[in-house]
Amino acid sequence: MSLPVPTCRKSAQGNVKRVTQWFGAAIAVFLVCLPLLSQTNQGTIQGALLDQTGGAIAGATVTVIDVARGVTRALVTDGAGQYVANNLTPGTYTIRAEAKGFRTAEHSGVLLEVGQDIRET
Repeated sequence: MSLPVPTCRKSAQGNVKRVTQWFGAAIAVFLVCLPLLSQTNQGTIQGALLDQTGGAIAGATVTVIDVARGVTRALVTDGAGQYVANNLTPGTYTIRAEAKGFRTAEHSGVLLEVGQDIRET
């Protein structure tokens, strides 16, 4: 005579259902919060260095100076004369550009606000 073997089929199905519901809820919360990740309190200043004829000045040094904090960031222009200073704290900046064979150019009073991307020429 054999005894009936107990099965856990119902409890296993219940656990799978609970895990699936929890996983679905976690994905829903992530998708709702995703737009919040894109908001930032910082900004970007970008630009290009061109000579008098409109040609790009590659390899120039661009210094971005946070006037209030005295913090500087040195950048080098790419082959197209472009530079990008990301993740800057809002404030007033001075942009200084230097290249061998050219006079130093400086643009002061650049106001960067929260989340703003400024294009300097």
